[in-house]
Amino acid sequence: MDLLDMSRLMRLIERLGNVVISSGLLLMTNLPLAFSLAFIPIQRNNVLILIGLSVTLGPSLTALNYAYFHGDTLVRHFFKGYRDNWRQAWAVFSGLTGLLLLFTYDSLFVLANPQFQFFLIPLVFVLAFLVLLGFYTALLLARYTGSIRNQVRNAAILTGRHGFRNIGLLVFASSVFLVTKATNMPLLQLLLAGVIAIGSFYWLRGTLERVISKP
Repeated sequence: MDLLDMSRLMRLIERLGNVVISSGLLLMTNLPLAFSLAFIPIQRNNVLILIGLSVTLGPSLTALNYAYFHGDTLVRHFFKGYRDNWRQAWAVFSGLTGLLLLFTYDSLFVLANPQFQFFLIPLVFVLAFLVLLGFYTALLLARYTGSIRNQVRNAAILTGRHGFRNIGLLVFASSVFLVTKATNMPLLQLLLAGVIAIGSFYWLRGTLERVISKP
């Protein structure tokens, strides 16, 4: 094995290690949500509970993004990012979780009452917007300092633009989740949470860099 092959192998091992560490950090800071998603089937009667438990995910994702931006010593920077951003992250994602609960309840009501089916498509768009808003807000909180209002406003602008890239992110994240959920292998589901976290970071950072590089 030459030096080039060895270098590629080391990079692959490093990336796999980051996936495992990221998944472990997400598991550690989201125990109720992680085990509920891994071991409980998603049904209409428990989806609101799962969304409520997801309030812890935003601060964790913000801390992971902070660690990814700093590159090395992932664990140390994760806890530093969590400590530095927890007030803003919890404030933002508590409100965002409340909105997700509200619009998900509306969606379930529409599904249960066929006479209101015409509201379903707008509700799906609103839910997709809120999920993307969460991803972008976690990225901006990790990268920049500023008021919550400005961070959320900038995240909303990024969410409203770059439609194809945002759709691609939703397809990627939902595909990884649904495929692992279909395997009925809890350990695989917990492990691949890190794939979604790392994938979304690089996806959104690419979008952010495009915006910054424009004259």
